[in-house]
Amino acid sequence: MNAIGVQIPVRGNPTTEFVLAHRQPLVIVDVANDPRTAPIRELMAERRVASLLLIPLFARDEVVGTIGLDWHVRHEPTTDEVDLAESVSHAVGQAFNNARLYRATQQELAERQRAERGERHQREFVEALHDVTTAMVSSLDLDVVLDRLLADVGRVVIHDAANVLLVDDERQTARIVRSSGFEGIIDRDKLFETVRYDLSTTTDLQVILATNRPYLSADIHRDPNWIIREHSKWVHSFLCAPIWTRGKIVGFLAVMSAHIGFFTQEDAVRLQAFANQAAVAIENARLFQDAQRA
Repeated sequence: MNAIGVQIPVRGNPTTEFVLAHRQPLVIVDVANDPRTAPIRELMAERRVASLLLIPLFARDEVVGTIGLDWHVRHEPTTDEVDLAESVSHAVGQAFNNARLYRATQQELAERQRAERGERHQREFVEALHDVTTAMVSSLDLDVVLDRLLADVGRVVIHDAANVLLVDDERQTARIVRSSGFEGIIDRDKLFETVRYDLSTTTDLQVILATNRPYLSADIHRDPNWIIREHSKWVHSFLCAPIWTRGKIVGFLAVMSAHIGFFTQEDAVRLQAFANQAAVAIENARLFQDAQRA
């Protein structure tokens, strides 16, 4: 009868308690009548165990378990049998200890690698943010700034599609001024000319306007705040950060993915940091345009 999965109690079981406490083998010749087997007698009867030998299992100097040898007929183990069982237990204990050490080493290595990856990703993010910020603020042409904003956001947050939206002067709607990832799905000019988001009815943008914080949706198809449009049916994950300056939101930077749950809170923090730098570049370009018109 296969013993895998059989649970044998430790507390209140004199046989196991003896082996753990005294760190030595225990022989039970008459399992059916020995008072020490009373808590496990029913289990032993089901398994037709007549005699029992329990050997402590050591890992280093710690008893981590027992090895049990059962006989279906009454038997008193010889000294040689007990010695052999102890030798086997010692070898098993060494293997068990090696396995524990290996697992601990692998876990430590994995944690170190995760920490190193985190540091590397953070360093790459800081470098990317510096590079794209420098590139954006080096131009006072709004079109150039918006082009670079769209082109460089992928260095900050990986995505399948992205939109840059600007709020109109009356602060009634937001329109897409730059977009990527929708090629072959909707005509670029049509996207820019016809897609408008009413700020009074577009719930996800309302949430951003109310909180000044990024909006993250793991799956827009299950998001009650989202209205699915024909050109975005393939999108699942959505992350949008406000672009705000002088105390008001002037636009939005949105990234999308075809995968459910793709974006994380860390992505939200990074996208917001990038949007904050974009706001400076957009504001400078607009001020320059105003000065040119004056």
